[in-house]
Order: sequence, then structure tokens, then C-alpha cells
Amino acid sequence: MFDQRILQNASSACYNLRVGPYDNDNTPVTNEFCEIINTLQLRVNACRNSFEAGEHRYYKNFNRFYQFIRHHYYNKRRIFQFDCDRTKIVTKIEKILNPDVIEENWGINERSQSLNDHIAALLEKSVKSLKEYKNSKRNKKYLTVFDFKRDVIKQHVVDYDAINGLLVEIMENACEIQYGLSRLCEQGGPVNCYSIKGSLSMVAVELFVTAIQVDGFDFLLGKWPFHIFRYQVEENVNQQDQVQQQIP
Repeated sequence: MFDQRILQNASSACYNLRVGPYDNDNTPVTNEFCEIINTLQLRVNACRNSFEAGEHRYYKNFNRFYQFIRHHYYNKRRIFQFDCDRTKIVTKIEKILNPDVIEENWGINERSQSLNDHIAALLEKSVKSLKEYKNSKRNKKYLTVFDFKRDVIKQHVVDYDAINGLLVEIMENACEIQYGLSRLCEQGGPVNCYSIKGSLSMVAVELFVTAIQVDGFDFLLGKWPFHIFRYQVEENVNQQDQVQQQIP
């Protein structure tokens, strides 16, 4: 679920943005995201130190991080970070939670699973689009200085309309992902957004939203996992536990 190297790379990126050659990118947006990264790094270190000291409740350090992420996401972060079609997004997400045609035995577990999968797929697609956009933006910046003999070559390399259209789509997806995540966590019951999976999935979304607005975190895109709820897997695990408990 979580690779310590990803956190170390994120911490290094935040450090470089603060004191390195990219100091001009040290904006409120990066500061907000780096506050999350630095807090997570502190909790990881505290958890490791407590574990090595033999403390049985070492995991309590992570519990504080979960609470910090939840507080940040619901009290500080605006769900719609960009200029999006809110009505369209809300309608789409609500249809996933409450479809027109309800299958037999369709309950909160199935609704939550469906929304989780939708967010994960949209995030994966949007991350790929954002990488494509960043590459196109770099081409636009550097390749336009060359004097191509034929304008059609330059237009093929740097499609200005496509670049702008792709960014609009990415920002619209970001709004949908953030709203979908907030609604998923509101389901309660089977969905535990206070878990490590829930908290780190929120960080994955925050990373994506931050990378849209600033440079410096692109190399982390797609490496931070999103996985809040998995009904079938969790159900099978519970069944296996029950079987093992029955074995003398």
C-alpha cells in the first residue's frame, strides 16, 4: 500500500522547493501540500522510534496523522478547487451512489465500491492526462523558439488548442475526484477514511490537485496509491478469519 521511498521523494521535493533552485515555486499551494508531507514524515519517524523502543501503542502516532488529514480535507480544503460545472459533477456522483436501475442486493457496500472504483479509474486517467499536458506545455515553451521552415511542423508538435482543452478536462476531473472522495467518506459504515488506506488515498488526490497548479511534484504522479474501500476483498478476508478461528 505504501512505499517509504515515495514519502522520502516527496519530502525531498518539498525541501528543494523551499531552499533549492526552485524557490520561486514555493507558493501557498506547495506549502499546503508540503505541510501534509512533513506531518506524515514526522509521524512515520515517531512511529518507528516508538516501535524500536518497544512501546506497544506505537501506532497511535499514525492515528494523529489520520485525524490531521481528515481535518485538512474537510475543514481547510475546498472541494471545488477549479472553475467546474458543479451541477454536472454532483449529478454524476449521486447517480453512482443511487443509480436509476438498482440491482438485487444493491446496498451501501456495493454503492461505496462502485464510487471507489470510479474515483480510482478517473484519477489514473487524469494523472496520465496531466503528464501529457505538462509535456505539451514544455514543448510549447521550448520548441516555439525554433524557426521551423514549415508552420505545419510546429503546429503538429505544439497543438495549442489541444493543450488548453486538455487542461480544462483535467481540472474538471479534479473537481469530480475531490467531490467523489468527500461523498465516499460520508458513506460511513463500511468506509473508514480514518484508516491508513483512506488517509494515504487522500494524499494521492492532494498530490494530483497540487501538481495541476505547480511544478515540482510531477515525478510522483501515479506512484501514490488510491485504495479506500474494497468490499469483495475485505469480505473474503473476514470469511477467511472466521474459518481460521473455527480450526482447533
